[in-house]
Amino acid sequence: MGKIISEVNRVREIMGVLNEQDTEEIITGTSNKTKQKVKKVKKPTSRQMAKELKSAWKTEVFQILDNIQEGDVFGFSEAYGLQKSDKFHAILKMLQNLMCVNAKIARTVILAEDNVYDTSKLMSVAQFPMGGGHEGLINSIENNIKKLDKKFKLGRGGIKVDKKLRPIKKQLRKARGFINTLSPYINWNETEGILGFKARTTEDILLNSKNLNKIHTDCANQV
Repeated sequence: MGKIISEVNRVREIMGVLNEQDTEEIITGTSNKTKQKVKKVKKPTSRQMAKELKSAWKTEVFQILDNIQEGDVFGFSEAYGLQKSDKFHAILKMLQNLMCVNAKIARTVILAEDNVYDTSKLMSVAQFPMGGGHEGLINSIENNIKKLDKKFKLGRGGIKVDKKLRPIKKQLRKARGFINTLSPYINWNETEGILGFKARTTEDILLNSKNLNKIHTDCANQV
């Protein structure tokens, strides 16, 4: 092979046509131009993987809070649209959305305490006291927000989570005011035909709701 290349080089010098690289391509069928270096993708180390897993719950908490504050999770648009034509359904809509928010906030608390979401803990964390109606439901959300805020202030991300919680607190106050304003105008005698049971207060609605657990579970899983 070496003798052949030397001979070709000699001819090259005479003819002035080929260079050494071209000669090698002709003889061997290879080209340096076509040789590409394959970059090896570095696999994450066990330490990096552990770090990512350790902070994954925080990322999920931030995503849930963003989902609540950026979207109309409270359903104000629909509720405000109903307040003149159907005040009772406007309240029902607001109660349903408050339960959804309650579930999402409960999930963030579980994540903050355990660093992983355990579905079996959802209803105990999201539980609101009997007798309080919508006030009890809103108070439970506010208490869980305080727990979440406190948990982050003890570690890293306190300022970030506080910024995300502020608009949610504001929406909770709006929801409370909305229900309190409409409730006196409800003809509770007509609600049995809609609900399938007698109700005089928001407490009766929540107490007799057959979808309480399902609403919370479904909403908590909407991440």
